[in-house]
Amino acid sequence: MLLPYYQEAEKAILNLLLDPRQPITQIMGKLVPDDFYNGGYHTLFLYMKELHEAGETIEVVALGHMIEARKPYNLDGLILANVMIHDKVYMPAMKLCDLLRTFRWRRQALGECEKLMQDLQNIERDVAPLLNESLIRFSNIMLEPEHDYTDLTSAAAMVMSICEDNQHPDKRHECVKTGFKRIDETGGLPPVGVTVVAADTGHGKSSLAVDLALENICQGDKVAFFNLEMPTVDVARRIVAAETQIPFHQLAYGTLNDEQLELVRAAYRKVLETGGERFLFDQRMPHSLDDIITSIRRLADPKGDGVRHFYVDYLQILSW
Repeated sequence: MLLPYYQEAEKAILNLLLDPRQPITQIMGKLVPDDFYNGGYHTLFLYMKELHEAGETIEVVALGHMIEARKPYNLDGLILANVMIHDKVYMPAMKLCDLLRTFRWRRQALGECEKLMQDLQNIERDVAPLLNESLIRFSNIMLEPEHDYTDLTSAAAMVMSICEDNQHPDKRHECVKTGFKRIDETGGLPPVGVTVVAADTGHGKSSLAVDLALENICQGDKVAFFNLEMPTVDVARRIVAAETQIPFHQLAYGTLNDEQLELVRAAYRKVLETGGERFLFDQRMPHSLDDIITSIRRLADPKGDGVRHFYVDYLQILSW
């Protein structure tokens, strides 16, 4: 299979790394060896990276000595000379880095496609786990192995800045409101992260999760609710039961009088008014953490109108 690459872009960025006027450290921070598909350019970049990390200048004489001493099978003086005389750089260095990265992603994605095709041809393999595993691997392709570091002084400065901002209503950092006064008065829930609620059976974990989700949609947010022990209609029936004070089993199997029936209709109208269409259920009833992660990846869209809050009731049921 012929994999996509852009040889001229690979040559151009290596040419820029030979120019001390370029932001060498910034360029090096954007590139990884696999950005270079050409074997000789790949090795030449590794030599350049070695010089840079040793605090030495990336220059032709030092590279020539490394090539002569190590005699790599895919790199010789002609390749280095070819990079040196390259002068057709039509885009900024950072754009070239981004271009090489997208070609790397394409090559990795094609490799995953080929692996998936081989796995799918094995009829003894279960399809659902294969697809879930493949989706996770595909999504991880674009996760770069770059790590940013900070220090305690910087972190403490951020705390001070947030406290100062919170003195002004227009700058206040908002938490996720729960609708429970005692929780909200002490800060509510963090807008990012995982919150685990633990208690014995029958202590109200599911009811709390439903109440929090209802509060979220009242604030205009979308939520996704994964209930792993009962169908969607039963979750809705619990909400209606709490609103009308009509017992759950009576709503499911009993005959209601006119007054109770009107209470149910009023509860339905309230759901419409508060934005029940923003309260989503995954009808596939996922049975594993991978299933839920796949659904979350599909529903979440931090740049658009995606789901902001996810509730799983409850994790103990999942197969890990």
